[in-house]
Amino acid sequence: YVLDEDHYVIGGPVNNGGVILRWLRDEILASEVETAKRLGVDPYDVLTQIASRVKPGAEGLIFHPYLAGERAPLWNADARGSFFGLTLSHKKEHMIRAALEGVLY
Repeated sequence: YVLDEDHYVIGGPVNNGGVILRWLRDEILASEVETAKRLGVDPYDVLTQIASRVKPGAEGLIFHPYLAGERAPLWNADARGSFFGLTLSHKKEHMIRAALEGVLY
């Protein structure tokens, strides 16, 4: 996109941003969400608090966030999400951290 004659913004649309957070909330953190609701705490604050227990990089766990296909860099409605590098040492907090990083980076 052209900002002015000397500046441009390069970007691409994605299908998987907030929907990934909702998926984590509903499918991975169901019990934590119920507790958060009873305590009057925002479930997304709980999600990020759990993710913060793990250092950036999620100890090598990578999440491909294509749960609803993808539009950038190439449109592919058949793209699918996955965890890559998952081991027995990874816990729920690693999966949450990896999913957040998969969307953000």
